[in-house]
Amino acid sequence: MKRSQVKINLVVIFIYLILALIFDYVLFKYHLVWGSNDAKFHIGRINEWLAAPTGGFPFLSTHSQSAVGSQVNVFYPSQMLQPLIILIKVFQHPVTCLFIYATLLSVLTAILTDYAVFSVIKDRQLSFLTAVLYTFSAYRMMDFYQQFDLGEFIALTFLPLVFTGFYHMVKHHNEKWQIVFGLTGMLFSHVVLTFLAILFLVALFLLALLRSSKRQQLLGDGILLGVCTLALSSVFWLPMISHQLTTISGLEPTYWKESVVTTNSLSVIGQNLLRNRILYFHTPGTFLTFSGLIVSVSIFIHYRKMNSLWMTTALLFILTLWLITPLFPWSLFKNTIIVVIQMASRFSAFATFFASGLVAYGITRVCNNIQGRQIFYFLTIILACGMTLSSIQDVANEYTANQIPVVTNQNFRQFSAIDHRHESFDYFPHKSRPFVSELSESTAIINGTAQKIVGQSQFNAIKYHIITTQSRNNQLDLPFLNYNRTYYQVKVNGKKVPFQISRRGTFLIKTNQRDNQIQIAYRPSMIDRYSWLISAITLIILMGYYWFLKSKPKSRRELSKLVKA
Repeated sequence: MKRSQVKINLVVIFIYLILALIFDYVLFKYHLVWGSNDAKFHIGRINEWLAAPTGGFPFLSTHSQSAVGSQVNVFYPSQMLQPLIILIKVFQHPVTCLFIYATLLSVLTAILTDYAVFSVIKDRQLSFLTAVLYTFSAYRMMDFYQQFDLGEFIALTFLPLVFTGFYHMVKHHNEKWQIVFGLTGMLFSHVVLTFLAILFLVALFLLALLRSSKRQQLLGDGILLGVCTLALSSVFWLPMISHQLTTISGLEPTYWKESVVTTNSLSVIGQNLLRNRILYFHTPGTFLTFSGLIVSVSIFIHYRKMNSLWMTTALLFILTLWLITPLFPWSLFKNTIIVVIQMASRFSAFATFFASGLVAYGITRVCNNIQGRQIFYFLTIILACGMTLSSIQDVANEYTANQIPVVTNQNFRQFSAIDHRHESFDYFPHKSRPFVSELSESTAIINGTAQKIVGQSQFNAIKYHIITTQSRNNQLDLPFLNYNRTYYQVKVNGKKVPFQISRRGTFLIKTNQRDNQIQIAYRPSMIDRYSWLISAITLIILMGYYWFLKSKPKSRRELSKLVKA
């Protein structure tokens, strides 16, 4: 790479960093994170990791999630949380580290988006503008400030690589490997958004197969990239599938359940877009929605002169906008697996990326014949980022007025007690659904009588000290989730004892003494312990292949001859 290009790249990264720091103004002004919709869930996950020993995996939640032994970290990916966990352990200022992590994620998102788009378009101004519009979009920032959906916030970092990698696969370019790392990064962050991305990819892949003159090669590439993605991400999905299949009564992903995907009304969406407000009504945001529509209409009008890439992008943008609204017939998918999406607003993530590319394309086309176009780019960035910052301030005003609980460095580890309510928990056995409330309140059933008990939390284990009124035939139904009979060990007063699964989906233990020191511990399976090896070996192979592609042509020929020999 030329020295001048290195300098340009460093300047661009510096601009991304400055913009990311500007969006940290909430930290500088309020010194807190609002305990919004998903805050308890994600902070609970973080605290569970903070309580785990170095190198240990918290299969059970015993320090959070009401200490009921939920296997949330098995079913909800936490690989991409590890840098944040390290930051908090080193600096011991959780909220400050959250903002540092969010800043670094924004810079990484911008860099990856810039790289991904440039690999397709070969236009640095367009890729730079797309990166800024996407990274600092209203939807992405609302994920952090309003919803605190930390998983989706992280997953958005890798979304651009998925679609640009798919484009390269269809065009048979070497950059097709972007899709492997993009999907793996998303799967390590947020399962539902990855599920939606895969739905998009499958539909687009089938269309590409129908139109391709090299169907066999395209099909081969699709299978190869799919297998590589599965192998690279096996450290997460192998244990997840294994635990799901061994949960005897079936798995419930969340304590609340919808029969149909929920949407906001058209009038509500329109009113909030016109007011530049997306609080509780998620969309790509006012700037990207209206600008994206204008560029899309222009593309459709001049479709004869348009590259198929931009036509496809405009169609995908319109499609994702349609999916957000009640105009799409979501009722047709009532009580199906599609309901796992929960909220149609999740499609705003895809609409945001498509709109960012479209708007960047429209502006670069307009500015091609304008002198001083850098000023026009600058004004576009100011307008887009300014409108996003305005939306964030609306959230701050709303949450401050409604006295939404706040998360500070001081209360981070005890945030579940902030609003004097017990933590809910997710990913539990189906049998436990009717008893979620009493389990979250640590209610045991001791010889037929409800009794609240508090266990002593340990790493992947919990201890209870229970004194009964009778010395024989005690039946203890403990408030600790029992997923299966295979990978748990129960000791009473230091001796292993058999156990059963109660009607509540919890541990039912029989004892013959008044004083009972009970320990319930999880014993990891072979898949739990060694699935990471598949991911590690795959990563080494992919890195070696990348080196091979980047090596000099002569070296590649020599290596090819050696392999054939």
